[in-house]
Amino acid sequence: MSKRSGSLRVHALMLILGVLVACGQPQTPSTAPSATETEGTDPVPTFPPVEQGDGEYPIYRDPPVRLTAGRYDSALDSPAEHQAGEQAQEADASKSRFQGWVAGIYVAQFPDPKEVQLFPCEREDVEALGRPKDEDELRTSPFWFDPPSYLPPGTFDWTYPGGDACGSEPAFGIWREFLVDGGAEITIGRSWRRYFRGDFSEDRVQSGSINGLPAVIIPPFTAEGYGDSHIIVRDPSGGTIQVNGFQLPLSELQKIAEALVRDLT
Repeated sequence: MSKRSGSLRVHALMLILGVLVACGQPQTPSTAPSATETEGTDPVPTFPPVEQGDGEYPIYRDPPVRLTAGRYDSALDSPAEHQAGEQAQEADASKSRFQGWVAGIYVAQFPDPKEVQLFPCEREDVEALGRPKDEDELRTSPFWFDPPSYLPPGTFDWTYPGGDACGSEPAFGIWREFLVDGGAEITIGRSWRRYFRGDFSEDRVQSGSINGLPAVIIPPFTAEGYGDSHIIVRDPSGGTIQVNGFQLPLSELQKIAEALVRDLT
C-alpha cells in the first residue's frame, strides 16, 4: 500500500468526534431535502446545492443514493414544537457541563490526553481519506461498516465514506453521512477511539446499553427530537460505534444503533 499524499485537508472524523454538536446556540432549521410528490412513486427530493472545496471532505455524492423508500414525517414540522426546542436548548446552555467517564467512554468538550489517548499515532501523521477511489482502501479497515439495516424512511447516502489513518496503515476510524427527506440528518462512525467530544450538560449525558453493550446516550433537547442527539456504544472489537442524529427523536436513533450493532455482531 502506497503512502498517501499529506496535502489533503484532514477532516479527521470531525463529526464522529462531536465537534459539530450543539454548543448552547439555537439550532437553525436543517438544509435537508424537500420533496415533490410524484404519483405512484416515492417523493423525489430536491437537495440543496453543495459547494465542494478542493481537497475537502466530505465529498458529496451527485446525485445522493436513496437507501430507504418514503419520507420521514417529523413532529418538528410544527412551529410550536420548533419553538419549544429552541427554548429547551437555551435553558440547557446555562447548566453545568459534563466531563468524565460513562459506560467506559470518556465524554468531554476538550478530552484530556492524560485521561485518554487521542490518536494512535502522532497527530501530524494522521491522514484523511474520503475520495471515491479511497473506498476500496477504507474497506480494509477493521472499523469498516456498511449502512445499517435500519434507517428512517426517505434516507439518502449523501457522502462517500470517509476515514482517518496513520500513514499507510488501515484506517482507525470510518464515518458516513446521511440525509433524511423530511429534515433530519444522521452521521455514523466506527472508530478506534474510546472517547467522544462534545459540549453537553450534565443532565443530558446518560449511561445505557444497546443490545447488551454499554453505551452513552445523549438525547435531543425535546422528546420530538429537536437538536442533536448521540448514542456511543462500546464496540466489542475495541473502540466505539457512534450514531449521531439531528432533528430525530431518540427512539429513531436507538433503532439505528440497535440495527448497526446487530449487523456487526
